Amino acid sequence: MPPETVMVKKDYLRDIRDPINEVVDELNGILNHRQKEKYYYGILLSFSLAEFMLKWITFIEGMWRPATKVAQKDFLLLWDSYQEFFAKTTLYNLIREAFLLQIIDLDLYKSLDKMRKERNELVHKLWIENKRNDFRFLRNKLEFYASIENRLVKRFNRISNKVGIEEIFHYHGIKKLLR
Repeated sequence: MPPETVMVKKDYLRDIRDPINEVVDELNGILNHRQKEKYYYGILLSFSLAEFMLKWITFIEGMWRPATKVAQKDFLLLWDSYQEFFAKTTLYNLIREAFLLQIIDLDLYKSLDKMRKERNELVHKLWIENKRNDFRFLRNKLEFYASIENRLVKRFNRISNKVGIEEIFHYHGIKKLLR
């Protein structure tokens, strides 16, 4: 049985909510309809969504903290530098940054780090291992990754409520994170 579905709150997220919800719906559809032939694709999609969600919430939370403490011109310089850092950072560093900022707890940290390691192994060793046709294995992995994303979506909503998404999009260039 797939994990509980958690949708991104639409009333707060006008620019980014639609693609997130589309991916969540697609992943839930793959699991709910037992589309075995799409499990591996779902896993790859899940990796992509989880990394984006983590990048987004860590960037926003990390930027919002100094926003109230610096002059606007200094904040805009910090915004550009921080955005460049997050556009180029690795998932390994991103997970640690989120943990240090207390955006994720120890349990989610461990789950994300496990996901990162499994992602690397799955992608780099796919050709040598015959896991790509083991649908039970793939479904179990996809359910685990979906549970991580549900926890990230909850944090996404919490941070968006705290910050106010409209304020975030008043600054140009945020789309760099979507690359």
